[in-house]
Amino acid sequence: MHVLPRNATQAKQLLHAAHDSRQAVLAVVFGGTPRATQIANLAAVRAQGHDERDVYSAADALLLSGDPLLAPLVAAAQSGAEVVFLTLAFEVATQLEGADALDGSAQEEGFARALAGQIA
Repeated sequence: MHVLPRNATQAKQLLHAAHDSRQAVLAVVFGGTPRATQIANLAAVRAQGHDERDVYSAADALLLSGDPLLAPLVAAAQSGAEVVFLTLAFEVATQLEGADALDGSAQEEGFARALAGQIA
């Protein structure tokens, strides 16, 4: 699991590197709360043993503002999503909030949809 720095430039660079590598679908978790940590840890467990999956935790999604590639992440966070699953093309496959964000089956489906390239 990668924790994005609270520096906007560095956070954007890390996500751009993930996009450019096209080696893994991503789960991006929003928030700097204990709940967000729980969601990220569950996603990290779901990603274990799967090289095609990766997890990023963004304490402040607004740090990603102003970047066209990352705009869907900011929009998802602003709409209440707690975790977003991105395809290899960096398109939103699934976004989860509430009880679903902490549901391992829902997260597994998010990873599967992202890997299949299914977008929301």
